[in-house]
Amino acid sequence: MSHRLLALSLCVALGCSSSDPSDPNHPLGTVDLSDVASVQVEGQSDKWGYAVAAGADLDGDGVEEWVASEVTEGFAPNAVRAYERGDEQLQIEPGPGGSFNFGWHLAAGFDTDGDGRPELLGNDYWGSEELGPWLKRSTEPGDDIRFNPPDPLMKVVSGLGFAPRSDGLADVLVFSQRWNNGLHLRIDRFDVSSVAPGTVMPGDVDTLVFERDFDVGLYASDPLVVDVDDDGSNELLFGRWDRYLDAGFDGEVWVCRGERNIDPDTDCDVYTGEALGMRVGRSLAAARLSDGTLVLLTSANGPEGDDGGFVVFTLDGNVRARVHGTRQVRFGNNLTVVADAQGADWVYVGDLDYYEQHDTNQLYRFSLDSLSGELTDLDAHTTWTTGHAAVLGAGIAPYRATPEERELLVVSEPYYEAGAVYVFDPWLEHGP
Repeated sequence: MSHRLLALSLCVALGCSSSDPSDPNHPLGTVDLSDVASVQVEGQSDKWGYAVAAGADLDGDGVEEWVASEVTEGFAPNAVRAYERGDEQLQIEPGPGGSFNFGWHLAAGFDTDGDGRPELLGNDYWGSEELGPWLKRSTEPGDDIRFNPPDPLMKVVSGLGFAPRSDGLADVLVFSQRWNNGLHLRIDRFDVSSVAPGTVMPGDVDTLVFERDFDVGLYASDPLVVDVDDDGSNELLFGRWDRYLDAGFDGEVWVCRGERNIDPDTDCDVYTGEALGMRVGRSLAAARLSDGTLVLLTSANGPEGDDGGFVVFTLDGNVRARVHGTRQVRFGNNLTVVADAQGADWVYVGDLDYYEQHDTNQLYRFSLDSLSGELTDLDAHTTWTTGHAAVLGAGIAPYRATPEERELLVVSEPYYEAGAVYVFDPWLEHGP
């Protein structure tokens, strides 16, 4: 397999600072991502970088890896690879029998068994008898745990993540779906703290968190598990969305209380796209303004020709800001909130151009505190571009190899030639 690696500079290893402060009044403007990236990795197909995650330590050396997948819709190669900084370290095998779209979703950064090493969670699109969703604790063959829905007709397509616990460990959340004149959605929560490698865990009555039939809405977002109301207990947050306009569904954001056996009718608050004034539910984040107010952010990239966008709102349903796209490239394909060195939150948003309507794609950064009223992507603090018509920001993840090093950003760009994953300091205006 061939990769093109741009060597890491001492700037990444030791940390560098920009001449421009991380301040909404001092934007970096438009930056060529190829100029500032300290690492650029290409794959074997245009699906390289379909998903990314950061924060796993699969080889146990104390240096965390960033991870990316190359899904190929059933055609070889399917691959998930982990990198320390920029040098390829680990290839993660898809398991017995191969898989279909291995690495469709990825998550990392949590320890499930108390060994001090954060692990990697992923799945293959639709699932397979041989694999399904999986948790990798290392790259040793067989050192994984697999999860199966209780109903063989249910598939794990979207919705996968970690649920932090009060003891510092995390459980695994798996969303499974069945379509039959609507959507049947089930969420299971697995405690794997004492589960042996090689175990296959089926969902059952003890793992059930949430279950409901819906008339519309094909997909669920990946979950968030955070304490949104400061009562000392975490809530479960997830979005529901549909890519088709004729479905008549503008999406929903669910905020549910409880760890297991949640009653959808009494234990959950639902925020609809209709009430929020925008299609919602594709991606989801929770963050705090500088005054401590908690806000939720959600986006749903629209259908072909729809500009897309994202909305910022509070738990009482009041909309703080709507940010609209202007380029008809499904702005809001992905949304991630990352804190800067001073603790202020920034919103990173990608856009999508499957249909090559434009000769460039873009990644945007907004100051969370500056988001108020009706805005557009032109109000971004900083914009990055590669000059390609593709999907910049399909995956966005903050990455810090060790606690002493400067935090970088991992951003992927599939659907262009051999795909690409970039690692860069988001506060550099020029190359390192």
